[in-house]
Amino acid sequence: LADNILVEENLSQEIMFNVKVRFAHTMLLEYFVAMHYLKMNGQEINEQLLMSILGHLPQSPYRIGVFRWLLRYAINHAQIDGIIKMLHLPLSNIEKSHLLEYLVLHYQHDGNNQGELKSIFPAGFFKKNPISPFISDEFIHFRKRKVLTALLGLAESREDKLKIRSKLFAMALLQLDAEQCEIELNNIKKIYAADEFQDELWVSPYEIQLFIYEFLKFGIINEDIREKVYNYFGYWTGSGKKPITEPQEIVFRNMGIVFTLLGDNEQLLNFTTRIFETYPSLQFRKTDSLRLTLLCWQAQAYLGLGQTAAAARICRHTDQVIKKYSVDYFGGKYLESVQKLLYAGVYFNEHEFNKAIRTAETAVENAQKLDFKVLALMNFGLLNKIYQQLQMDKQKNDTIQQIELIRKSTSFKQAVSNFAR
Repeated sequence: LADNILVEENLSQEIMFNVKVRFAHTMLLEYFVAMHYLKMNGQEINEQLLMSILGHLPQSPYRIGVFRWLLRYAINHAQIDGIIKMLHLPLSNIEKSHLLEYLVLHYQHDGNNQGELKSIFPAGFFKKNPISPFISDEFIHFRKRKVLTALLGLAESREDKLKIRSKLFAMALLQLDAEQCEIELNNIKKIYAADEFQDELWVSPYEIQLFIYEFLKFGIINEDIREKVYNYFGYWTGSGKKPITEPQEIVFRNMGIVFTLLGDNEQLLNFTTRIFETYPSLQFRKTDSLRLTLLCWQAQAYLGLGQTAAAARICRHTDQVIKKYSVDYFGGKYLESVQKLLYAGVYFNEHEFNKAIRTAETAVENAQKLDFKVLALMNFGLLNKIYQQLQMDKQKNDTIQQIELIRKSTSFKQAVSNFAR
């Protein structure tokens, strides 16, 4: 108590005497629990220790915290075998993602020793244990760029390299960083040969990302790629019994961006509906970020087509999923920001202007904190419509100034007109 490790809380009422003692911070509780397990197992991170934790603690941020302290101990005491054993545990992708990120950050803070980090793992480790499942939308965050770059040094498979580079491209796109987008595109082009996806996809990940880049940078539409994009109906036959591959998921995610840029809400709705029909199991994976992304696009398409009730229904569902499954869901701040933007659009269509303004302003604030310029532009575009309708000239002029500031900060010529319309 004197060292502020524990805190005494007086919850007494007039009749009942009730005093509770708790740890001052959850981190301290996690530390002492980790140290307890270490003491019980002779200060060694072995299989018995790890299985004891799995047996006693359910999946939660608290359990991740305990494992992080153990990982720190393993690093500091050179228990390399303990690190490998931890990454082999039957943990959720969320938990393994946290542990791998913690490992990378530790070595970055200790002098960017990438070679030392790589030396922990035996040759072929990340070929047998791909990194891709651990890289979710949570990594679309400017603070995660160094982590992704470090993971590139560990990646051994082309699928891993493609996924990491595509996340870096998505991040640069959200930040409207045209130069970084070009760097990532050049790197993506080198990973696979041009004709390697002929039997798997109607358009390659590089081609569809190139289409987005050229459209925003130069205002041109690459007709050859556009024709491929719109030919997805001819490609899909039967049901997708095989799991979605990394290249396929990257194409799916960028298809939505293409239809958004072209303002084709009907195709956006048709495309997302077709994916759910082709991969019916996807509908039941509630916490899958691809599923939530597709649902958000459907809501966006319904809003654009004037079907507000359908959009509102999807918004309510995705909002409940994000809140209810916060422990399991690992989609990051990006989808939460998109969610707020869509809700603001629903309120606007329902003429609930006060709610629309409050929601859009909150969404703008969140997007600017995360440097998601694309989402900020979309919210400013919506606010501009609302202020214009309500004849709020001062607020409208302020919004136009904010849009202009973003325009001046990027060399993407078409970005402002397409995202702030």
